[in-house]
Amino acid sequence: MSKYKDIVYYPSLSIAENAVINKVEEKDIRYFIRSRGIDRRNQERQPYISKIKAYLKEHPNATRKETANALALGINTVRKYWDIAVTDGVSNQNHKKQSIRQDWEEKAINYLNSLPVEFLRNYLKERTELEKQKSKLEQKITKDKELKYKINALIRTEHENTKRLEKNPSYLPAVTKSDLYKQEKDQYNVAEHYCVAFRRKEDLWKGIYMPFGNMNSGFEFIMQGILFPSSEHAYIAGLYSNNTDEHIAAQKELLADSNGHNAKKVVRRKFKKQEREDWSEYNVEWMLYCIWNKVNYCTEFRYLLMSIPQGAILIEDTSFQHEVKPFDSPAFWGARNLHKKAFKDLAAKYVDTLKLKRGSKKHLNNLLWDYCNIGIYTGNNVMGKILTYLKQCLHDNIEPDINYALLKSKKIHLLGKLIDFDAH
Repeated sequence: MSKYKDIVYYPSLSIAENAVINKVEEKDIRYFIRSRGIDRRNQERQPYISKIKAYLKEHPNATRKETANALALGINTVRKYWDIAVTDGVSNQNHKKQSIRQDWEEKAINYLNSLPVEFLRNYLKERTELEKQKSKLEQKITKDKELKYKINALIRTEHENTKRLEKNPSYLPAVTKSDLYKQEKDQYNVAEHYCVAFRRKEDLWKGIYMPFGNMNSGFEFIMQGILFPSSEHAYIAGLYSNNTDEHIAAQKELLADSNGHNAKKVVRRKFKKQEREDWSEYNVEWMLYCIWNKVNYCTEFRYLLMSIPQGAILIEDTSFQHEVKPFDSPAFWGARNLHKKAFKDLAAKYVDTLKLKRGSKKHLNNLLWDYCNIGIYTGNNVMGKILTYLKQCLHDNIEPDINYALLKSKKIHLLGKLIDFDAH
């Protein structure tokens, strides 16, 4: 500390010059100035201010330009210190800035105090809402990026599985007639075996439409002389197939609506108490019979079915259908894939963040089409097995093993006419 006490500071000299005179380093002079609160700028300005003040004292009407010429100073230098010299004010510019800031703050406070309280409340409320919206927007952008990254990562995994399967196809055992009646649920790992899952009429698989669902329209067919709008119509007709007025009325009402989903929903609700009690004894065989008639009658449907690679097993994707108790129909006729369900939920959130409105469903379906070979389907998949079995029969050019004796024993009537299965 003794060397700082011995320092003699000369304001008119530079820091380097002060360091040489005092025989210390420049950092010591800087510390000396800083520790003692010396304002070098103010000290440097004082000579200029004093000169201007002295000149104006003798020439009170002099202009800035005249003062600059008389003192051999730059015009900007004179302008810089003119107000301080004229007003004889404090030459500390920092103090001047602080005064201006305080003045503005006082004016702002006085203005706010003059405003009504309700105005201030509304203003604060609006500011709060704006901050919330800004925060939500930032969260949305972050969420959107995270979802997009996760979805792209999952699709890349799916594409890797697809390439591997195309290079080295691996098939599950061929579907047989006995497989339709297995009690235990099957598991299909679509990342390891060649399978084709279908859900909606508009769904695509490698550019091929898969309208294999029972309720899909556009594939009407004639069975036993009756035109059925869909295979669902024909299947439900078997549920009300006694030769009674109630069952004939149910079948007529069923055929009156071409929409398979609506027909099933309305008729089954209305005629719930009239359903055949032995329905579970022959419903699978009846479904096999109905689909076989549809395949034989509809050339386009048969062509689409045969376009699926030989050896691949069809799966009715019921991942997004709710469980129906006590009989879980979606898990019986189809199979569920929890990986697919999780992917759809994730993709739906992503679509919501994009706010695509009308295009959101299409965008979501495109993502689902691009996400086929991943996860494990679990279920009886009876509908998928029926289609796969009939496809194999068409390929081998043989008749399917339909238990006509069972169907005949059930005395199935369509619009009051008993079906004679002896012709088969």
